[in-house]
Amino acid sequence: MRHLVLLFVVLAAGYGLWQFTCPLMRAEQLGLLARHGLRLAVLAVVLLALLVLAFFLPSAKLL
Repeated sequence: MRHLVLLFVVLAAGYGLWQFTCPLMRAEQLGLLARHGLRLAVLAVVLLALLVLAFFLPSAKLL
């Protein structure tokens, strides 16, 4: 649970810093995020599935 809270704090801080960048840099980063967003989403779903698997199968020793 601490990892999820830490991840949320890091994401919130990153979003806050992203809002303080200049609009030109933000537009460039938005294009990069659009290109790689699907891959990052798939990675997040796989990691969440592993977390659920570790919860239901204690013998897996993923945590």
